[in-house]
Amino acid sequence: NTTNLLVVKYDLATNTASLFVNPTAGAVEPTATATNATGTIAAPAQIAGVVIRQAFTFATTIGTGNIEIDEIKTGTTFAAVTPASLSVKSNSG
Repeated sequence: NTTNLLVVKYDLATNTASLFVNPTAGAVEPTATATNATGTIAAPAQIAGVVIRQAFTFATTIGTGNIEIDEIKTGTTFAAVTPASLSVKSNSG
């Protein structure tokens, strides 16, 4: 029951993915929490889709728990996905 803001950045020019955990909304892009530039193939010319996967190990009886994603934003700049005024909306249904 903890809300987190995760921002994932992929740089086509350097074939590098960066993860930012709970960056300050409206601030300049901080240093990434984690980066990965160890891909073994060339970077794609464009991004055509996104996949979210939750890993689960069947060898144990303890799972990874549940996750809830309430918003996915895309943009070409860090500021586009971390505006100064983030809102929290609650849907009932």
